[in-house]
Amino acid sequence: MANNDLLRKRWLSFVQDKWYCKNTYNRNYKDVGNFPAVYFFVALNWKTKEADIIYVGSTSNLLSRYKSHSIHKKIESLKDSLAALYFLPMDKGYFDYEKKLIIKLKPLFNRQFAYRNKNAE
Repeated sequence: MANNDLLRKRWLSFVQDKWYCKNTYNRNYKDVGNFPAVYFFVALNWKTKEADIIYVGSTSNLLSRYKSHSIHKKIESLKDSLAALYFLPMDKGYFDYEKKLIIKLKPLFNRQFAYRNKNAE
């Protein structure tokens, strides 16, 4: 397993108790609010019980951004996967925090790393 894959798994286990993960399955909007936040999408494989952070983002309005996101379709195109949204409300500094997370975690669907070789590193 590549270093970034391990880092994403460790990060996910760290934030599961500290970040919010409302009921966002099947694009349930009622549990997501209108506030600035850093967020990430996790692909949950319901057969293997594996989870991986595949997209990191930030926004000044989480609800609006969540409704307009196309990541759900990409996650659902992965075999046996569901999407989960984790987020951390932040009043300021969310854009810088997003950039740091993208650089460290190298999520699959962030544009900067969309074409990475999964076997590299």
